[in-house]
Amino acid sequence: MSGHWAKAAAELLSNKLIVQGTEGGRFEPGRSITRAELAAMLVRMLGIHPSGTTAVSASFNDVAGRWFAADVQAAYNAELIQGYADGSFRPDAAVTRQEMIVMIARAMNAAGLGKEAEGASVHYADDARLASWARGAVDQLSQAGLLTGDQASRLAPERAATRAETAAILARMLQSGM
Repeated sequence: MSGHWAKAAAELLSNKLIVQGTEGGRFEPGRSITRAELAAMLVRMLGIHPSGTTAVSASFNDVAGRWFAADVQAAYNAELIQGYADGSFRPDAAVTRQEMIVMIARAMNAAGLGKEAEGASVHYADDARLASWARGAVDQLSQAGLLTGDQASRLAPERAATRAETAAILARMLQSGM
């Protein structure tokens, strides 16, 4: 993380025990964040106390017995996440940027911190690629000052979100008093 643009955000979240490193004590900022990692971060950030057992996860057929099982179940119970029609959660799948934004907006709403987007939609250069189900969450996070596009005002909604990008948004959320 030395010299990385998201170092301060990762350290803030690490100090608050919201984010943990990967094997070998590394943060891996450029790696895609998985569905399980994001669910666990959101549960920790909101202070939701999952059951102490990893044997939970009756809601999904692919998480039982894994390190994130209790966090995924807690995130599901809090309506932060959803699974797939086949009963799976796909915990190791990368989260797209628009999926990450929707999950963070749900976390804000669950904590009573979010408010519906007001006024006109916030537009990005690649809005045509944004799924209609993510529009409200993009507007909510943009208007709250948590989400910005890149230098060319692009959101890249279909691209996999990185651990650094996720940490930056969550740190902004904490720092804004949300």
